[in-house]
Amino acid sequence: MYNLSEILCVFPPGSRGTFLVNFLTDNIIKAEFEFGNQGFKKFHTRQIIYNNEIYRLSQKIPLKIFIYLYKDLLDVYLYCYYYKNILPHYPKYNNLYSEKTFDKLFYMLKNEYEDCNKIKNDYFDYVIPFSKTFDIEYLAALYKDINKKDLKNISIIEESNALSFKTDKHLSIVCEIFKRILEIKMSWDSIFYYSLFDLYIDCLNNENSNKIEHLIIPQNFSDSHVEFSKFIKNHV
Repeated sequence: MYNLSEILCVFPPGSRGTFLVNFLTDNIIKAEFEFGNQGFKKFHTRQIIYNNEIYRLSQKIPLKIFIYLYKDLLDVYLYCYYYKNILPHYPKYNNLYSEKTFDKLFYMLKNEYEDCNKIKNDYFDYVIPFSKTFDIEYLAALYKDINKKDLKNISIIEESNALSFKTDKHLSIVCEIFKRILEIKMSWDSIFYYSLFDLYIDCLNNENSNKIEHLIIPQNFSDSHVEFSKFIKNHV
């Protein structure tokens, strides 16, 4: 049985790390969208990549958890991130039809996804995909494995999950664009011949995302600025 007085939890911001630790330490007394830090050591993914002190801590703290992003439920993750980490602190991003908000969401998602892939999983006792933070059966089994007792407050956990298990059409389209680029395995340094933001707006206005698969294809990317310049001259 783990000593839960000290927990190291590493997670992308917005991925419910505080929920998970409060859940494991029996600190959830009512359903919430956002949970406070109950004295455990939490670090976001970027911090553990660039701070060697955290690697040292991971050798000393008995229970170490890493929540990572995968393709599942990225739109739900983006919803949590946007409403927990962006809007409360940066209200200038309140317009989901603006290019600066699109850029903020898209490149944050890209950076956090990439950072998760840089983390060394063997530093942790539990490596948990974000999607599993909504899986009651998984959570109950995790709770029992760590606490050596059965979970009792399942209804409160379900209610908390319902508050965060949301998305909307704007965030879903951002994620569709991102996942399509992952799917065709393009380098992030490649130049896209069109505008991702214009594609995003087009999908919103037409309430149809089919154009993403049509436009985001390898032929519409280039690693060469010379090729990109030729394309611009031919299409102006």
